[in-house]
Amino acid sequence: MEKIDAALAANCFRFDSAIGGIGGCPMAQNDLVGNLATEQLLANLEAKGYTLHLNQSALLEAQAMSANIFHG
Repeated sequence: MEKIDAALAANCFRFDSAIGGIGGCPMAQNDLVGNLATEQLLANLEAKGYTLHLNQSALLEAQAMSANIFHG
């Protein structure tokens, strides 16, 4: 989250994230991968007082579906 905080301080307000942090480049070495979980990003932004216009129930549904698919 330190990098997100630094980006916000530099007036960057567009971020890429992945539900559950799942995904990445299969050809990258392990030290190069690491997706930002959407849930963590949103929690961080909300804690900082940002108003997020999103459908929370749809996000939770997508999170549950991805967990079921990728984690069985």
